[in-house]
Amino acid sequence: MKAESRFFTAFDRGARMLPWLTLVFLSLAAAACSQGDKPQPGISGVLRVAVLPTQNKQAMQERYAGLMVYLTEKLGLRIKLEVPDDYDRLLSGFTSHEIDLALFGGATFVMANRRSGAVPIVFRDVDSVFRSVILVRRDSSFTNLSDLKGKTFTFGSRLSTSGHFMPRYFLLGAGLEPERDFAEVRYSGAHDKTALAVQNGEVFAGAADSVVIGQMLEKGEVSAEKLRIAWSSPSYPDYVWALQPDFVERFAEPIRNAFLALSRAGTRGEEILKNMGAAYYLPANLQDWDMLKDIMQKQKMLD
Repeated sequence: MKAESRFFTAFDRGARMLPWLTLVFLSLAAAACSQGDKPQPGISGVLRVAVLPTQNKQAMQERYAGLMVYLTEKLGLRIKLEVPDDYDRLLSGFTSHEIDLALFGGATFVMANRRSGAVPIVFRDVDSVFRSVILVRRDSSFTNLSDLKGKTFTFGSRLSTSGHFMPRYFLLGAGLEPERDFAEVRYSGAHDKTALAVQNGEVFAGAADSVVIGQMLEKGEVSAEKLRIAWSSPSYPDYVWALQPDFVERFAEPIRNAFLALSRAGTRGEEILKNMGAAYYLPANLQDWDMLKDIMQKQKMLD
């Protein structure tokens, strides 16, 4: 075989292999990028935190500002706080690894644990015995749950534990099916919106978070002369701080310890705890939400 012929034969073989080699290279590059893009809090010095939007964004930012500064100091990480537009956004953001640490309501936590293995870290003392309330105007004729028949009613977010899942559960237990027995059923999207809708006479009654309503009354954001708590539910487990499962080994213990130390942090700790509506924090275990998970399954609301 001539030298020229041998050259072109080798060239042809190389040309035929080029697409295959290119594919292998691109596959390896994609895998490397995938590993590199995987969230690594602490390496970049940023912990992405998000909280359930139970009130308007400004109120939420102000409420959690002191806690974020405290966690920054305790963890040695820069905190990036997000207040999502709604409950769905918090849940989807955690599932897609855009959020490292989240404050969930009980229902959204159960969903996040089911979808992506969210690990409970701590909850407030009040969260183990949480309550929903039903609000009416001060001059309302409401005396018991049966008085809601034929009236307009608003829940909070559809994914809210205290503003929807649990109030609905207790209403059903009292023989009231909202869509059948109420004149109209609405969803305000947040507890403060529910309180204002009731106070302003837009609806006859509404279900909300007992702690948020207590804080709004204390701050004068709603008027005790116009609004009253007409009913309070039995207790159940609710809000919890939860972490991505990939980061538990490195971050669970320092985050838990930081929250547990708040009750020993003097005046500063007392102020943060007051803003959180808590006296102290407790370690959280997955079994704490078994009852809520069972209720959601029975109501076919787990997904």
